[in-house]
Amino acid sequence: MNVNAKVDFGNSAADINPADIETISVLKGAAASNLYGSRAANGVIMITTKKGVKNNDLLVNFSSSSAYTEVGRLPYFQKRFGQGWSGTFDTKENGSWGPVMDGKDRLTGYVVDNVQQVAPYSYKENGIRDVYEYGYSLNNTIALSGGNNLIGWYASATNSTNDGVLPGPVDILDRNTLTFKANGGTEKTKLNFGMTYINREQKTIPSGQGDDAGTGAVIYSDILYQPVNHYLPDYRDYKYKFNNLDNYYNGYAQNPYFTLNETGAKANQNRVIGNLNITRELAEGLDIAFTGGLDTYSQFSKVHGAVAKVTPGSNNDGTINDVAGAVKEEAKYQTQLNSDLVATYKNEVDLFGGNLKYNLLVGNNINQRSFKRVNIVSKGLVVPGYYNVGNISGAAEVYTSEYLRRLIGVFGQLGLEFNDFLFVNLQARNDWSSTLPIGNNSFFYPGATLGFIFSDLLPKNKTLSYGKLRLSYAFAGNDAAPFMTSEIYRPSILRSGGFGFTNYPVGGIPAYEKYQRLGNPNLKPEISKELEIGTDLRFFSNRLGIDLAYYKKTTTDLIMLANIAASSGYREITSNLGQITNDGIELMVNVTPVKTHNFTWDFIYLFNKANMVLDELSEELGVSEYLINSAYETEFVAIPGEQLGMYRIPDYKYSPDGKIIVGDNGLPVEGDKILVGSSVPDFNMSFTNNLSFKGFKLSFLIDTQNGGLMYSNTAGATFWSGNNEQSTTNDRRPWIIPNTVTEVKDADGNVTGYVENTTPVVDNWHEYYSANTNKPIESSRLIPRTFIKLREVSLSYRFGSSMLERTFLSSANLSVFGRNLFLWTPAKNSFVDPETTTWDNDIEGLFGEFNGAPGVRTYGLKLDLTF
Repeated sequence: MNVNAKVDFGNSAADINPADIETISVLKGAAASNLYGSRAANGVIMITTKKGVKNNDLLVNFSSSSAYTEVGRLPYFQKRFGQGWSGTFDTKENGSWGPVMDGKDRLTGYVVDNVQQVAPYSYKENGIRDVYEYGYSLNNTIALSGGNNLIGWYASATNSTNDGVLPGPVDILDRNTLTFKANGGTEKTKLNFGMTYINREQKTIPSGQGDDAGTGAVIYSDILYQPVNHYLPDYRDYKYKFNNLDNYYNGYAQNPYFTLNETGAKANQNRVIGNLNITRELAEGLDIAFTGGLDTYSQFSKVHGAVAKVTPGSNNDGTINDVAGAVKEEAKYQTQLNSDLVATYKNEVDLFGGNLKYNLLVGNNINQRSFKRVNIVSKGLVVPGYYNVGNISGAAEVYTSEYLRRLIGVFGQLGLEFNDFLFVNLQARNDWSSTLPIGNNSFFYPGATLGFIFSDLLPKNKTLSYGKLRLSYAFAGNDAAPFMTSEIYRPSILRSGGFGFTNYPVGGIPAYEKYQRLGNPNLKPEISKELEIGTDLRFFSNRLGIDLAYYKKTTTDLIMLANIAASSGYREITSNLGQITNDGIELMVNVTPVKTHNFTWDFIYLFNKANMVLDELSEELGVSEYLINSAYETEFVAIPGEQLGMYRIPDYKYSPDGKIIVGDNGLPVEGDKILVGSSVPDFNMSFTNNLSFKGFKLSFLIDTQNGGLMYSNTAGATFWSGNNEQSTTNDRRPWIIPNTVTEVKDADGNVTGYVENTTPVVDNWHEYYSANTNKPIESSRLIPRTFIKLREVSLSYRFGSSMLERTFLSSANLSVFGRNLFLWTPAKNSFVDPETTTWDNDIEGLFGEFNGAPGVRTYGLKLDLTF
């Protein structure tokens, strides 16, 4: 687990300009993505961008959208008990374990200069929510397109400005995009060219856990540990004597406004994406095409955290950790080159009294990806507020990582189409990867699909408009990340006090160590095989459509990091984990309940149920299970025969008749760890409605997910601090945990029997709800993934041609929209949006979130004009 002050600047998907997109297609399954190589092992999102049209007049399109955002789901807090501990009011505590709030004025905070402040001891509505402000976004695009008899062209410029929900200029994204595309040529030679430049400037703040040895506290963590009788915006002036580091009322956390203003991260990225396609007709039906692509970017980022030292002898001396202050600078450079040389041949013949169309495709793909990262980390700033990597007394941590990887593939496909109702595709690809061991870096994966439009053989009728059966069986291959087959070195790491780490050099003395990951010279490629059976049925002149599919995907030799015994001198090895089977059903129903001249109602229903089971673990691991991720007492494990990603936490200790055993303090005694559930949901559904009336169109999308668990440290924080509604059991009056017993022991400490528990929980509620003192309460950090979400609503109006005939406009569209407007979750999750994750996007990301930033609701207006 590494959650220390994580900074996320997003991924490359954020660079895609929505205004340039013409269509988006999702290629699911191995059969659909087989020819695209290992980068498409998990599917393909095919984005087709706009282009000019030959012999077309000049068209100018202007689109503008503006939107406001507000913070979405925050934890629901209890409103009865205020600041304190063990039922006693205490002005410096960071929990709401005090007495019942009575609304009377009480002294609050510390005595400063012989003065102490007074405030009503009452619940402060929106005490955390009002830390956030309304964010906004503004997007403007101007696009021009046209063409003559030789060339068609398209050009666009987009400016996007976004300011998030945190106060001040700390979460900003400014993006500028320039695109130019041209297509032309002769009847036999076609040429397409495209180039896009993106500049992205961004500011954000760290999330996760604090790093006392470096950049310090994290705002998302600090605001969770605040008693409910305090209104955080009252502490905006973090330099005021009652609010500063020495005297901030919460003796165990920094003032969040200090963190917000004195810690930050910024990045500047420049990216160029270019492609060139030349297609030449060599003979009738025979074409050869070359496509070359370039994607290169450079990014410079800087993260800084202030020196935060409490004055010796001040009120917070000894309760808040000093923060050394740090500056981290990083430069990243990445370039991807891709080329495809493809020859296709199309023809048709008469066969068996019918027409057989066939096409043959053969090709070669070369892909090269290079990457370099240079990091400079300076911890322990000498001059506070001067964020320069040279502002330290010792040596900075400097390290570089880089790689160059290549993938070469050859592929082919034979497509057959008989009388427009029977379709067969046979395809295969072989790749050679530089990231796999020499001598074992080649992997082959074929595939086949069959489609049968059986409705063409039936008599015409008014019920069944279209019927198709499909069957596919295909393989997909995947290689490893760079340097997984050999050992690498990195600067040695020392554990620091509090939350944080220090890397060598220390005191000017460098030290390197073999990285904790052991190289695996026997690593094998990851191969998936997938079977899909489906049908597409349409009834009543396409007023009702049903698309149903069953799939089963088995992945062997899944490449993952696996833990190994520390006695080996390493912690993990890149290994072929074993075999995983993912199977399920997908259903899509399209209905047009109403269709008249002026009014149409379309309804789309989607259902997906999936299982993801670990069939077996590789024998070379030498273990019966695999630890995917962990946090505190929660383990996220892969166990053969179970769903991939099972949660294991400490259970209670039970008497022989199944009653919970408690100790002398009335709190449960820890027993063995047990499995309590999986991260895999039972099913997902969505409902899309489109209603059109003349020029108006109303659309809304509802998503729902049922089942599955997730880890939430946000939930754990609210239990620990006594801020959530669940922590008010029995109104915090003395209570005996039901169905509990205590052990009877002899003089030697042997258990001789059990008696009914008579020890109540009186002043130690905080111990009952803290996993530090009651480990089985770790279950409070596991919350359901179930939700119902109003994902999107939009209302648009397209102006008719009669309204525009006397204007310079050829089309105009105005719309209002909202996103994530409503979220329902079951009572056990009153904390976070279940789609939140602060880990990676792969299997580890299924674990959950660690003090993640809350999601937002969006309300906006968009105008689209063409002239």
